[in-house]
Formats: sequence, C-alpha cells, structure tokens
Amino acid sequence: MRSVPSTNCTLRTGLLLFVFLSPIFPFSQPTEPQLKKFSPVLQGQWKARSPKETTVFTIAVNDFPRFRNDIEKDPRVKIIFEYQKANVLLVRTTWDEVIKTILPKAEVLFIDEQRKPKEELAG
Repeated sequence: MRSVPSTNCTLRTGLLLFVFLSPIFPFSQPTEPQLKKFSPVLQGQWKARSPKETTVFTIAVNDFPRFRNDIEKDPRVKIIFEYQKANVLLVRTTWDEVIKTILPKAEVLFIDEQRKPKEELAG
C-alpha cells in the first residue's frame, strides 16, 4: 500500500515543529496580570535575574492556610517567617520557583524581594 505524500509531509512538519518548539514551553513568561503581583522594583528587574539565584521573598496572600499548605509540600521553598494575621510570609527560594510555582497561584497578591535598607544621605 502506498502512502499519501501530503499526509507524510504534514506529519513530518508537525513533528519537527514539536521538537523545536517544545523546549520553549518550560521557559514560558509570566502573564501581565501575574507580573502585576511583583513590586514595582521587581517588575523591572525579574528578567535580569538568574533563574537559579536564591533569595528571600516577601509574599502577601489572601488565603494564608491554603497557600502555606501548598508551599510546605514543596521542598525547594523554605518558609523563614510567617505573619499570619497580616497574611504575609517570608520564603527563601529561587527565582525559577517563584516564576513557575508561586506567581501563578490565585492566593498570591504581592511579591517583593527582601532588600537591605540603605542609608539616605542628606544632600
């Protein structure tokens, strides 16, 4: 039985597209509403950060128990401190984990990076 050339061509093209485009999917970018969860400083800096860089993040949520239970299951995210009455947590994790796991969660309202305060100099 002979094969149909147009079907083979379509199948090959689809397979090639899948092979070449599939590596792009794990590196997907956050959506615009997700980016608005970042502090103004982080909105401008997140692309320049290394995905494997570990830092401390301040995360404000609207459902503290649910978010905490989800995060505790992830061994790559360590809760450093909790402000349960304010629905705020300090967590240590990588940028990659924040972008892929924490940022898409519906419970997350705001994310900022903990920074060291700098003294203002009178001019």
